[in-house]
Amino acid sequence: MFDVLKNTKIEKIMDRHIITVNVDEEFSQVHVKFSSDHVTHLVVVDMSDKVVGIISQKYFYKTKSPRKVVSEEMQFRPDLLRDSEDTFYTKDMLDSYILSKIMQKNPFTMHPEDNVAAAVVYMAQKKIGCIPIVDKNNLIKGVLTHMEIINFIGRNL
Repeated sequence: MFDVLKNTKIEKIMDRHIITVNVDEEFSQVHVKFSSDHVTHLVVVDMSDKVVGIISQKYFYKTKSPRKVVSEEMQFRPDLLRDSEDTFYTKDMLDSYILSKIMQKNPFTMHPEDNVAAAVVYMAQKKIGCIPIVDKNNLIKGVLTHMEIINFIGRNL
């Protein structure tokens, strides 16, 4: 299996449907994108789509845990961002944080022509779940998460 991973380029299995957040967006947009796009990592880009950071759902929750719903009438407040059936954030509370202060700056990136084996080794050593895939100008081209790797291995067993 290692030979298959070594001989497979990242571009063959990376996810090209990239969900990004701009470094200057309000922090509440991170929650909105996690919820609406059902992703666990967001690549943070600047105005020219260059990768400047990454934020995971895990670090989002470490920054601020959601609050528990105490009353049913809270469901109707327009400033509430639901996290689940019984937890929420308020937009103002989230927007009091600055994304550039919380994100992991200058994340490890790889290129589409790199091999999957190198990505697997790095992800295992560093215990990370997502690698932004960029071109030579550091422009985002895709993401490689543990799920793309697991799906690829599953198809090749």
